[in-house]
Amino acid sequence: MNWITIAWPMVTATCLVMGLINLGIGLALTPRAPHLLFSLSAFVVAGLSGLELALLRAGSAAQFGVLLRWADIATWATVTSLAGFLWVYLRSGNKWLALAGPVIYAAGLVFDFLPGSKGSGLTYLRITGIKTIETFGGATYTVAEGVPNPWNAIPYLATLMLLVFVVDASARLWRRGDRRRAAVVGGSATAVILAAGVHSALVDSGWLRTPYLISWSYLALMAAMGYELTADVVAAAKLSLELEEGERLMDLASAAAGLGMWTWDIVRDSIWATKRARALFGVMESESLNLARFTSTLHPDDRVAVRSAIERSLNTGSDYEAEYRARVPDGQVRWIAARGQVERDRRGKPVFMRGAVLDTSARHRSELELQELRSQLAHAGRVSMMGQLGSALAHELNQPLGAILRNGVDPVR
Repeated sequence: MNWITIAWPMVTATCLVMGLINLGIGLALTPRAPHLLFSLSAFVVAGLSGLELALLRAGSAAQFGVLLRWADIATWATVTSLAGFLWVYLRSGNKWLALAGPVIYAAGLVFDFLPGSKGSGLTYLRITGIKTIETFGGATYTVAEGVPNPWNAIPYLATLMLLVFVVDASARLWRRGDRRRAAVVGGSATAVILAAGVHSALVDSGWLRTPYLISWSYLALMAAMGYELTADVVAAAKLSLELEEGERLMDLASAAAGLGMWTWDIVRDSIWATKRARALFGVMESESLNLARFTSTLHPDDRVAVRSAIERSLNTGSDYEAEYRARVPDGQVRWIAARGQVERDRRGKPVFMRGAVLDTSARHRSELELQELRSQLAHAGRVSMMGQLGSALAHELNQPLGAILRNGVDPVR
């Protein structure tokens, strides 16, 4: 074992770790594309690092030629994924320059797949043999000897186009005011492309007798993205603290007003609600809340109407308005009024619904008590009217009977 068999696996491991980290972030958070593309690029470079080590240990010219073809494909994949990552991450630059590098490099790969290309390819027209070279520390590695392919200039043209794209995108980003990202990511990407391109050209031309170091140069971008990831984590932690403080203030304000605030993430079917809102529906703070769980808290007679109101708001864009009964765990039934609005993305697809809920049970109880009081008053009025009618009839009958008795008239006669 020597430093070569230690160093390249370390580069491979570094790329794999960064790739896995960004893959996890890309699958969990939005926007996903930058992290997923960087993850893809890191995995490709990890594979390229393994191919570089295999080239250093090739046992024959034929084996070296096969490995070199695979290394060409891995390098094209590196250029392509790097261009895609920088395009979406920097959100700057010329789209056609970003496409030019991968397309030009792909054209050069034709030489690796031409009929009868055994023993030849993009780098060499013919590999005549291999040579073992000893470097410092007593380590040895293998290099090829053969006839260079003049069309090997194609990948370097592609590398030049990628370099122009990165410099242009970084300059535009700098002028827009995002100087940290332009300097850290754009600057490191420029250094990677220059170092890898110049060193590979010197190796292919025979000016240098060293291993290919494309994967090594990529470590500069790894370090830059590690720095950016750390900065994003710190910013996210600060934002989380600010959001927690804002949520506490919102809870206090909404509780003072008797309101509960809620947000429904339609895409993930996840509902965030303040403590007041959860208390109205009898849902614990630690319990996850989605549309099905919310619906389960409603009175069975009101569920269809509430779902219809939600669907109408999602389909038409009108405000969501509903009043319904909620059953809480202690057996009580609350009347709740809800209002909300739908938020849509650029394609018009509903993504969020935000709103508030208010306990209207007291109003409903007052209305019920008022209705009962009116019924009682109406009943009392009817009884009073019957009494007055009876008094009037008695008075009318008593008058002639009294007159008869006073005059001594015999009513029978």
